[in-house]
Amino acid sequence: MWRVKVTVVPVVIGALGAVTPKLGEWLQQIPGTTSEISSVTISRVSSEQLDFEILFPGCVLRWQFASDGGDIGFGVFQKAKKGEWKKAAEKEEIVPSQRYNAHLVPEDGSLTCERPGVYVLRFNNTYSIFQAKRISYSVEVLIYD
Repeated sequence: MWRVKVTVVPVVIGALGAVTPKLGEWLQQIPGTTSEISSVTISRVSSEQLDFEILFPGCVLRWQFASDGGDIGFGVFQKAKKGEWKKAAEKEEIVPSQRYNAHLVPEDGSLTCERPGVYVLRFNNTYSIFQAKRISYSVEVLIYD
């Protein structure tokens, strides 16, 4: 069995599942977090997409997120141009979508963008028919010379 201090993973287990108070503060404590923390509530049977335009190959797209209320789906896609609307199935999947237990442990990752275009970070809650999820996240685009 793992032993984790409460100060490391501040999760309260209640009748509605895991609830993480002050997600933004929790993410800010992760070493290497430098950008501003944003949050969004994703309704039940819904998803949220964040578009980032990458102008040069070799840029790094870096993300961190935590969820409140249960696990959340996450994947990275690419589309041709900003403002273009396409279903997830019609976009090129760069980082395969999967469900993360980000209500227990914050997730982070990065992607070196091999070609210019619009990269889409998609938080997916379409599988949850009863519960909305609050996501706190930080995303950076790093440009290397």
